[in-house]
Amino acid sequence: MVVGEKKPAVVAPQFEDVAKNCFKDLGITVSSGHGFLGGVIGTREYCRNFMKQKVEYWTECVTKVSKAAVRAPQAAFSTMTKSLQCEWEFVQRGVPDCAETFIPLQHAISDQFFPSLLGGVVTVEEKRLFQLPTYLAGLRHIP
Repeated sequence: MVVGEKKPAVVAPQFEDVAKNCFKDLGITVSSGHGFLGGVIGTREYCRNFMKQKVEYWTECVTKVSKAAVRAPQAAFSTMTKSLQCEWEFVQRGVPDCAETFIPLQHAISDQFFPSLLGGVVTVEEKRLFQLPTYLAGLRHIP
């Protein structure tokens, strides 16, 4: 963040015009949503679009890590558990009602990452097992 950079004032959609008039001379941007501290605040629609963009990015990352898993499975697994997974778990704690936006990521993990990691076809039962938490002998990969 640049020193002196102003963050937008997040207001309810029905007050956007009033807030824009109030803040126009101060140079403050008015919006119905904004990313904040790794999460998002704003209207449901804004939050849904924000999460959709995040999930698209993570899905691309999982695809790239899946390609790497063929040659370096330990490094790929470590990347998933120590980096990517921590990112989406952090966002999930701060953004309510976002579970449905994670469906493409779930598919990328079960259809691309697991087979690449294990070097073959993964059955439905194995996918379910891998999605369990580690204390139940799973890999804890549930977005």
